[in-house]
Amino acid sequence: MERLTLFQRLKPKVKRELDKNSEKYKSVEWLYEDLKKNYSYKSLTMDQVDALYIFSGIDYNKTSIFDLRWGGNLFIEQVK
Repeated sequence: MERLTLFQRLKPKVKRELDKNSEKYKSVEWLYEDLKKNYSYKSLTMDQVDALYIFSGIDYNKTSIFDLRWGGNLFIEQVK
């Protein structure tokens, strides 16, 4: 089974919000490039995770510790 990049595993709602913001902010395009190179949430930097939350419109205050640690609210789980 082919491993999917984080970009390919973005949840549709997150991708939609990022796409909207990519028209206004060049940072989203850079974030897309990073997501296309990475396969694991753990490989992202704190800056990249922060950008994901900012540009997808997800409120940190409403995010569980589990989602912050593992990215479950951002990415579709890849079945092995």
